[in-house]
Amino acid sequence: MNKYLITVFMSLLFLSGCVKWDKPDDTFTSQTYLEMKNSFNDFSISLLSNYPGSIGSLDPRCNMAFFPLGIENLFGMVINGTDSKIRTTFSAQICFKKHGVFQINEFSRKLNDSLSHCCDIANSFWVDSKCKINDSFVQSCRQSFSMDVFADREFNSIDLAKDVSTWINNNTNGIFFLYDPAHSNSEWAESMLSVSIFANPYTRLFFANAAYLKSNWDVAVEDYGRGSFLSAKNNNLDVNYLSLNGNYSMYEDEQTRAVTVPMNQGAASLILFLPEDTDRNIVSFFKQLNKDTVDKWIRKGSPADLQLIIPKFEFGSKWECISGFSFDRSQKSVYLKNVTNDTYLALDYWRSYSNVKLDNSGIQASFLTHTQEGMSFEYKSENVSVDQALKHIAKSTDSVDAQFLFNRPFGFVLIDNTTGCIIIEGRYSGE
Repeated sequence: MNKYLITVFMSLLFLSGCVKWDKPDDTFTSQTYLEMKNSFNDFSISLLSNYPGSIGSLDPRCNMAFFPLGIENLFGMVINGTDSKIRTTFSAQICFKKHGVFQINEFSRKLNDSLSHCCDIANSFWVDSKCKINDSFVQSCRQSFSMDVFADREFNSIDLAKDVSTWINNNTNGIFFLYDPAHSNSEWAESMLSVSIFANPYTRLFFANAAYLKSNWDVAVEDYGRGSFLSAKNNNLDVNYLSLNGNYSMYEDEQTRAVTVPMNQGAASLILFLPEDTDRNIVSFFKQLNKDTVDKWIRKGSPADLQLIIPKFEFGSKWECISGFSFDRSQKSVYLKNVTNDTYLALDYWRSYSNVKLDNSGIQASFLTHTQEGMSFEYKSENVSVDQALKHIAKSTDSVDAQFLFNRPFGFVLIDNTTGCIIIEGRYSGE
């Protein structure tokens, strides 16, 4: 009997994947899903309020956009390859401190499936031929994240760059280009080609999440004409405006004006918001945001016939977190200890790219989020703890009651009404 129990226990450890659990987490109920959904939205809003994180060279007043689920998927895959203290630290960064690996995997799988009606989501894992993959890790991520695995690749090669480019373009509606002469001078292409694949000879693997979505207006949209837009950098820009006439939920207090616009035949809601104080710094305004604030805009809004005057826009943005830090090798748990069987790997950095367009048809966006790892002993220590490093991660016509003119920086949050989760979020600052 004792031998039988020992055998069952060892089998459960093996089937659990590549993670050594500190506490049981093998249950996932409707209450678990609700708790994690609220945590996910907390994490999503924290991205907005904490931006730009660790990018010292990027002006925090610039345009930005996030696809929170892509970042959550990326971290979820990474969490499957971590152990002990570092796994707990990563989980806390996406507000899942109380939940184990099994629960994170289940939540990610269910949310990915639930949002498939409005988003195309893909995950991939690229591994150098010098590394032997841990099969348990791959099995776990394939099941929970539908992860494409590209193993035995020759890193630092043109062929790899082409293959990565093809995968990205296939999963972002062709918006991003990695290996394409016509786009070789773009910041994004240069950055990816030089840093992710070619520049560091010790790169051994990287994870990537790619996503594409499009949401259509539920109301009549007309061109309003050109007008002035005061950017966050106090520049007067000449932009094209759209006019949306309809009955919307409107919230207004001494700090904020927010309006909720239906999209995709009621399946989604686009919240547009801006500070009531025209002189308030947009960065400080965003820092006070939280999930309860956004919930209040939706819950306490009142119906009103409005003419919304919104600028057309299209922009790309980039966000990165931490470059060139490694972990103390005296720790019992080394980062990504469980991804490969033959070497310990350390996180170099992770990046998120976006391309967002708002026009007469609606809003469409593509996102790429990726991380890169290399052999830990090849990286120079910045004496940065894991917790310190990751905490960076994250405003009339006769037919309407009033005219709501968005002629200065404003924020936007697109919510999926079937799940209540945030799909995309960002800020249009004009430049």
